[in-house]
Amino acid sequence: MLAIRACAGDCDVEKLAQTIQQQEEKCDKIVADRCTGSGASLISCGNTLTGLQESMSMISSALGMAKAAEERALLMQVYQRQVADINQTLDAMQSLGASASTLEQFTNGLAQTVPELMVGVGSTGKISLNSRQIGSNEKYQPNAGAVGNMKEFFNSPGFGQDLASASQRTHKIVQGETVYKANVPIGNYIKAGDQFYLDKTHKNHIEVFGSNNKVKAVLNLDGSRNEVKTIAARAQGRTIPK
Repeated sequence: MLAIRACAGDCDVEKLAQTIQQQEEKCDKIVADRCTGSGASLISCGNTLTGLQESMSMISSALGMAKAAEERALLMQVYQRQVADINQTLDAMQSLGASASTLEQFTNGLAQTVPELMVGVGSTGKISLNSRQIGSNEKYQPNAGAVGNMKEFFNSPGFGQDLASASQRTHKIVQGETVYKANVPIGNYIKAGDQFYLDKTHKNHIEVFGSNNKVKAVLNLDGSRNEVKTIAARAQGRTIPK
């Protein structure tokens, strides 16, 4: 699970973003192996949920101590990602045969762990974030799932169709994915002339590059900026071919 702490003194936000991204990838694998993979079991998935609860408590504590606005925005996004992971794990536990009382026990415990950030447990048995945001003026809604390819994304309502109607295919190929060029500004983070492609590995975010072929931002599939991945991409100095 994630072991994130607030920076002491001056915060190296790029280093924090890279650490978060590495730990999120490990967390995704743990959830998949223990809750949805061939070796999934109710016990291992329950242990995973307990670990996620501990992570949330740690991140909540880090939020309280963080001083830099950019650091707080990163931590808040991680917190929101953890909520999505927990709800996915709760679904998996139900599929594995967990009783309603067992799920209620877990969700009530989670809501009590960090009440200042939680609405609580809804009628669906899912936990949800308080609408009051900390360190961010955007509420990130985790994508329900990755898309199969760019064509599928372009056909999806909202940001996908916005991109499709305002961009054109280029000759460039990155990670086996076609690079597109924006003809006009799209959303809050793409300007006319910017280039973008669908990440091949996760297929749940768009990488955006300027006309100079240098990375500008990483966007979630709803068009919001993924702060963790954006800072990590900039730190790595990602570019695309000319």
